[in-house]
Amino acid sequence: MDEARDVETLLTWLEAHDERCPVCGYRLQGLTAPTCPECGGVLRLCVDVLHIRQRAWMLALLGPALGLGFTGVTGFMMSVAGLVEMLRNPAPLPYQPVVIAATMGTLVLVNSVLLWQVARARRRFLAGTTWERWRRALIVFGAVGIGHALVGLGLIAVL
Repeated sequence: MDEARDVETLLTWLEAHDERCPVCGYRLQGLTAPTCPECGGVLRLCVDVLHIRQRAWMLALLGPALGLGFTGVTGFMMSVAGLVEMLRNPAPLPYQPVVIAATMGTLVLVNSVLLWQVARARRRFLAGTTWERWRRALIVFGAVGIGHALVGLGLIAVL
């Protein structure tokens, strides 16, 4: 099919169906050009398999979810070890419990916000090309892993 015919088919489809922009959610019914008036996204009519497109998004969700799980387990183990140490040695500990609690709390907060942002931005995430989706997913997943590694190294250095 040629491009003019594709545009005509898309606009005909949008006249009859109440569809939303995959990027911003703007209602596209009655559109006169293949561009979203709200976000400027270029639209095209295509056949797509949604569950294949979601794999990269799920990887992006997995990063902060694993980070939350890791932080929860590690924080629990460190809390139990700190409690046992405090029971064995009643002398006041210096700053270690405060540093550990603040670090774990910050990691939980950052991972929770990141997980919420990735889940909320699903439409925008899925709107890009395959390469863009996987690049975003790997950046999120890698950033969480590298962030946890750096925080762990920082804790080792401080404690």
